[in-house]
Amino acid sequence: MLRTYLGRGVAAGLLAGLIAGVFAYFFGEPHVGRALALEGGGAFNEVVSRPVQKLGLIVAVTLYGTSVGAIFGLVFAAGRDRMAASDDWGRSLRLSAALFAGLFFLPFLKYPADPPGAGDPSNIGVRTVAYLVTVAVCVSAVFVAWSVGRVLREQGTGRAARQAVVGAGFVAVLAGFFLAMPPATNPGNFPGDVLWDFRISTLATQALLWATLGAAFGLLCERANGRKASF
Repeated sequence: MLRTYLGRGVAAGLLAGLIAGVFAYFFGEPHVGRALALEGGGAFNEVVSRPVQKLGLIVAVTLYGTSVGAIFGLVFAAGRDRMAASDDWGRSLRLSAALFAGLFFLPFLKYPADPPGAGDPSNIGVRTVAYLVTVAVCVSAVFVAWSVGRVLREQGTGRAARQAVVGAGFVAVLAGFFLAMPPATNPGNFPGDVLWDFRISTLATQALLWATLGAAFGLLCERANGRKASF
């Protein structure tokens, strides 16, 4: 069964990565080009041409989606029986939303993505460590909140009270953590419109990837379940 869910995750992730990669090519890459133009091209452009970089973006996002899909399938297999949803479609969508929030959206609120040329390159090491720590804490907070909610549900706590307690605790913990972490990098004199467009396209690409992954994986599971029910 583990291998089955792993295969579904890889297939769903491959599709999600390809769709997100094509989206990023048309809606995100132009903003990268604008940022590189402001930066003066950079040394990387002297080695790798822009057409190759654009094609590489689709390949990279597709490979990323495939890798994420494999992990998604393993996590789904491990936690399927403990999820509150009544079917695999609901379980898949909820899991994809939780992972999107923990791995990207919540860290993005604290440390939004910056295009090439924005910020001080001298402190990139510190910024990278801070971001990775934030991702780890956000993922942990999401699954701790889920675990607490599950325990409260099993104890008979009503939905309204359960959601209020878990939600308040979740917000309080993350707010305190965000305040304790170093501030996001100052983009300096980088044009605000380019910065904003780049961040929005990055957020949209990730949202599309995780939504497609959850939907595709859920459909694969429901299709398999339908076949079993017909026998």
